[in-house]
Amino acid sequence: MKPLVIKNKVGSRLSFTNVGACLKTWHIHTKKNKKIDIVLGYKNESLYLSNPLYLGSTVGRYANRIKNGTFNLNGNTITLPQNENNHHLHGGYKGFSSKVWDISDHSSNKIIFALHSLDLEENYPSSLNTRVSYKITDNNELIINFNAEAEDDTVLNLTHHSYFNLNGVNGGNILNHKLKIFSDSITEIDPDLIPTGKFLDVSDTSLDFRHSIMIGKRINSNFYQMNHSNGYDHNYVINNYGNKKLKIAAELRSDQTGLMMHVKTDLPGIQFYSGNFLDGSYIGKGDNRLKKHSGLCLEPQYFPDSPNHAHFPSTILKKRSKYDHKIIYGISSL
Repeated sequence: MKPLVIKNKVGSRLSFTNVGACLKTWHIHTKKNKKIDIVLGYKNESLYLSNPLYLGSTVGRYANRIKNGTFNLNGNTITLPQNENNHHLHGGYKGFSSKVWDISDHSSNKIIFALHSLDLEENYPSSLNTRVSYKITDNNELIINFNAEAEDDTVLNLTHHSYFNLNGVNGGNILNHKLKIFSDSITEIDPDLIPTGKFLDVSDTSLDFRHSIMIGKRINSNFYQMNHSNGYDHNYVINNYGNKKLKIAAELRSDQTGLMMHVKTDLPGIQFYSGNFLDGSYIGKGDNRLKKHSGLCLEPQYFPDSPNHAHFPSTILKKRSKYDHKIIYGISSL
């Protein structure tokens, strides 16, 4: 697969593949002017054709989980593939993360991917036209825009699924990273990682990242929400999400390299996943096995299982209406 590259004037160089509209590498200069790659990827690039770990991918049609793979839409029961523990995950057996996207535009600092999804693919109703654009600015902000339009009513929840490591892909695990999430609550999960429908206040729990704290400090705490997920794998409800404007959702920093990342979005939630289920089965760049906590995901999104919870922000995309959302990952030096 020929790499597709964009870059800026301050040393960022990013490469992509049109399989899954995936980000494969993001090389950046540290404060000490050392060049490192901050996103996990496969050594064997043919794995992007199936992308079992969703590395760097555009996830859809529905990012995250839908309980039992079923929901109601316009009075009809929709049944989706149950591809994880009897539930639906990340769009099914062949979601957007392993589709071959078209390249509709490519310049020095921007690339746009396009995908036409047929009616009833993975049993989702309606055909769908989707565009994902990546633009790297000279301020080291990677701006990701999602745009889609459906021929009929459907549900849609798109996100970006890079595993980040600000120490670099050869710099050890992410447990020494410090994280702040601008959220007072999560959507509580059951043992299958499915929302119960309740909002859980993070105060006085190991899920509290309202102030910057080292990820490894409480990751092994004996708390039922942590026990369910073997670490962090939770959807945080972004404060003031109801205004639907672009806002900061998270800040991540590595004292090891002096890099900081901010995440901005207009979406209502952000999934923080600490790479709990990476088990070394796959070899990454630099011949390093992708082991537990090798990287972390910060995935702005609608809430998991929203089609089954009327009080969650709606993920219904009405006929001929526009889906238009944004994620920004910005890198700076401490």
